[in-house]
Amino acid sequence: MNIGFVGLGTGMAERLLGAGHALTVYNRSADKAAELVARGAVQVPAAAAGGGVVFSMLTDDAAVERVCAGADGIVAGLPEGGVHVSCSTITAAAGARLASLRAAAGRGFARVRGRD
Repeated sequence: MNIGFVGLGTGMAERLLGAGHALTVYNRSADKAAELVARGAVQVPAAAAGGGVVFSMLTDDAAVERVCAGADGIVAGLPEGGVHVSCSTITAAAGARLASLRAAAGRGFARVRGRD
């Protein structure tokens, strides 16, 4: 499966790559991707992190909204029918804004965790 992963502060991307998935990665601090790239991941801008599924693991509302919106964001890079799975710690309000952004673009959104 082709999977994108944005935000590399956890071992989740490593496990996906180790399981044999084709992995594209983006991190605001590009050096955090170096080990994964050495093992076969492809480092790309956030918008190009698309596969059928893109995971994000980011610190807060602002970080998630920054990498999702606009011409260079995750939503713009998702293929039709693509899904963004946010594992980031975000507020319910941010989750609702992101769901609306994706719905307007015809893309799916799954919020795994949120804080209210």
